[in-house]
Amino acid sequence: MVTCLAAGAEPSATSDAEFSAWTEQFTREIDHRLDVPLVDQQRYRELLEQALTQAGFSGLPTQSFVVVDRDPHVQAVFVVVRTPAGAWHWLGAAAVSTGKMGTFEHFLTPLGVFPHTPDNPDFRAEGTFNENRIRGYGLKGRRVFDFGWQLAQRGWGAGGRSVMRFQMHATDPSVLEARLGRVASEGCTFLPR
Repeated sequence: MVTCLAAGAEPSATSDAEFSAWTEQFTREIDHRLDVPLVDQQRYRELLEQALTQAGFSGLPTQSFVVVDRDPHVQAVFVVVRTPAGAWHWLGAAAVSTGKMGTFEHFLTPLGVFPHTPDNPDFRAEGTFNENRIRGYGLKGRRVFDFGWQLAQRGWGAGGRSVMRFQMHATDPSVLEARLGRVASEGCTFLPR
């Protein structure tokens, strides 16, 4: 099992009712949702706890997390919240795309715990087309989560490792979004809109 983990911001919800409302909102608003069996939810929470402990992030206050499984046969994102008491609230899961090896300037999506901090400000997509008529960041106004420069495995040439800008973002809804659930990115994590 290979996972990529990203730590999020402190959420404002504190009660089971508020977390339930978030889960309902996730279900209403997120495309490409996945139903994850309880046994797998528990396994991902355990992997998250291990990664947080190894990275020195144990004992955090209430915190939201985005867990990405980059396994080519999984390609999924899981959104969970942990309370200071250690309770976990599963908000939902959806298909994503991570780094596709074998193509120039493509990286294997990096592993680790990546804090989401003001050190790497997020921004909004402009909705512009590149030279291939693809809106790489998706529609105008979509948020691009930036985790800064990260060391990653190169997917071309002799391989090796070098730095890439690690981001999570939507992608072109008319061209690339249909590829969610398969490896397809240059190393970033493509999210559903």
